[in-house]
Amino acid sequence: MFHGYVDVVDRYAVQGWASPPDAVKVFVNGVPVGHATVTAAREDARAAGQPNARGFLFRLSRHLKPGGNRIVVTFSDGSPVPAGDVGLNYDPGQIIDDHWSDQYSNKIAPIVRWWQSDLIVRHVNERVCGEQVSGLSQGLYRWLLRDFGPLPLRHGVSVGCGEGVKEIEALRLGLVEQFDLFELSAFAIEAGRKAAEGERLADRMVFHHGDALERLDFYDLVFWNNSLHHMPDVHAALSWSRRVLRPGGLLVMDEYVGPSRMQFPQWVLDANTSYRQSLPPHYKLNPYTHGELVADKMVNASIDDMIYWDPSEAADSSNIISALKLFFPDAKIRLTGGMIYHLGLNDILHNIHDNIEEIRRALALDDQLTERGVSQYAVAVART
Repeated sequence: MFHGYVDVVDRYAVQGWASPPDAVKVFVNGVPVGHATVTAAREDARAAGQPNARGFLFRLSRHLKPGGNRIVVTFSDGSPVPAGDVGLNYDPGQIIDDHWSDQYSNKIAPIVRWWQSDLIVRHVNERVCGEQVSGLSQGLYRWLLRDFGPLPLRHGVSVGCGEGVKEIEALRLGLVEQFDLFELSAFAIEAGRKAAEGERLADRMVFHHGDALERLDFYDLVFWNNSLHHMPDVHAALSWSRRVLRPGGLLVMDEYVGPSRMQFPQWVLDANTSYRQSLPPHYKLNPYTHGELVADKMVNASIDDMIYWDPSEAADSSNIISALKLFFPDAKIRLTGGMIYHLGLNDILHNIHDNIEEIRRALALDDQLTERGVSQYAVAVART
């Protein structure tokens, strides 16, 4: 006879205990999605007379559909686990809104990501335009101004605009005259509107809270700047981009194009592990804990964890380049690297950012991989 109980059902996981702790099956909307993992002994259940009780865990995120879901948990013989029949509403759009609103509102952070390093940003820009210029995407903008005139274009659309900082720069540089801006984070939109007013650009920047792909207006510029890799279907996003571009218009892209959900192949992880092993210990201090070192061994984050925190992160990124070539076969694509500077330096950059020689060593290793056609980031420009 089976005994057990479901303690928690949320967008992350089903958790509970079972005795005996053999197969506990989980169904989502009537479809069996897997067996729960047996975890540690459950001392509370054992104290209550179930000496074999152990916990179980099943991660739900990737199996949920937007809207209402019915979660059913059964023992291996098909009998129900008590409290294991639960309705669960899943709203990925709201999760994305909450996640990015929190990110945009938290302005205080240590230097842990490559885009916080002027030296790395200048290196990336040089790969695009041949000049070491400061500022994110400035290499792309110089390339546009030099080779893709006449500019400015009349009317642009930016999907996933955040606070509109990149779009303000595009307006200021004369790439486009006005923007429709789409964003899912309500906090970012409010901040963007205030920034536009402060720059006296409010009449040239119209913010929309929602999904641009549900509309079919027409534009002279489609602007994807670190937002296309958040699209759940990049094929659909680039198909839409082609449909809404007027003849002679430009698609402009600056994106993460690496593996979906950042599930890197083992050789990439090994290359970054070797890089970290080459560093002295004081370069590997964890910025978030006192005195601890980050691990040398690089491993992929759990897909379920990534979906839990942000359902949009790198959702379909591995298909960006192939979809771009399908809908824009004449696109000019420039790879900007990231195999080392994105992974190997992640979380430890605060220890190294002022060591020019070490940063240059990491970038040289990165370039070796990029020259073999392996890159996590790319920029592209295509004309219809």
